[in-house]
Amino acid sequence: MREGVPRILDLLDKHGIKMTSFMIGDAVRRHSGVAAEIVRRGHEAGAHGRSWQRQYQLPRPQEKEWIADSVQAIEQATGTRPAGYNNYWIRPGVNTLEILQELGFTYHIDDLSADEPFLQMINGQPFATVPYSVHLNDIASFDFPGCL
Repeated sequence: MREGVPRILDLLDKHGIKMTSFMIGDAVRRHSGVAAEIVRRGHEAGAHGRSWQRQYQLPRPQEKEWIADSVQAIEQATGTRPAGYNNYWIRPGVNTLEILQELGFTYHIDDLSADEPFLQMINGQPFATVPYSVHLNDIASFDFPGCL
């Protein structure tokens, strides 16, 4: 966080590239200046839950609170409200998309079924899916036995 994030931000600035940084609420609270700097440099703050733990097994009210808590942390640190969401290990629960839409999110990335973004109807309203490219990410490089 102190070493890598500033370097990647400088590299992105050098090449004129903008990114979405999916932020964990607890980490944002501990390092609010880093979250604020990401947004100050023109990048999007996305939400990634309260902490890096499973949320998909939570009952609906607790899952909604879990997501809303991360939104609150991001808003306090950056002054912006996240529009996108990424679940722990790409694993949404049965209520996640409805909750995201209720909380004002416009998209999520927890889908591996396509190569291009698409819209789906959630509660009669369009909700965007921006599929995750798992083969281009480091998530496949880690084995967390007993965590999932």
